[in-house]
Order: sequence, then structure tokens, then C-alpha cells
Amino acid sequence: LAVTIAPVLWGAVLQAAVAGAEQVVISVPEMHCVGCANTIREALRKLPHVQRVTFDFPAKTITAQTADPGQLTEEQIRAAVAKLNYKVADITRSNESK
Repeated sequence: LAVTIAPVLWGAVLQAAVAGAEQVVISVPEMHCVGCANTIREALRKLPHVQRVTFDFPAKTITAQTADPGQLTEEQIRAAVAKLNYKVADITRSNESK
């Protein structure tokens, strides 16, 4: 039995899934290549509450998206990055439901 979801309804489902999501932007100045960025991204993906991780290599930032604002702590982020011998310069947060 196949179920078809109208595009308008599917858009509402996706919007509900993202509502309340938080973007955590992590500045890593020592990220010198795409390989570094991929290594850090994979480590952050393993942290609890992280749904998606992207990077902007030229800006030397990595963005982690969480479903539960505030659940991903700075300590968790800094520890995961430090295990890879990188330092976090700055962490900023924004709630997408604003």
C-alpha cells in the first residue's frame, strides 16, 4: 500500500521538524583544509542531539543543527574538537524559530 503526501502537507511536516531547531556555529581558525573540516564534522555528528553538520571552509566555521536548543553544550563541542587537536575560537547560537 503506497501513501502519497501532498506537497503542501509534506512542506508542513518538514517545517514542524525544523521548528525550534538551533544552529550552533563553531569557529575553528586552525581548520586549514577540507580534510580537516571533514574530520571535525564527523566528530561533531557523533555528539548527542546533533542532527546535521555542515562546514564553510573559507570562513573556517562548522555549523551543527540540533533539534533541542541548549542541549548541545559548549563543553561537548570544545572537547570533541580538542580531541582532534584543534581549538575552538568562538561558538554562536541561533534559534531558527525566531
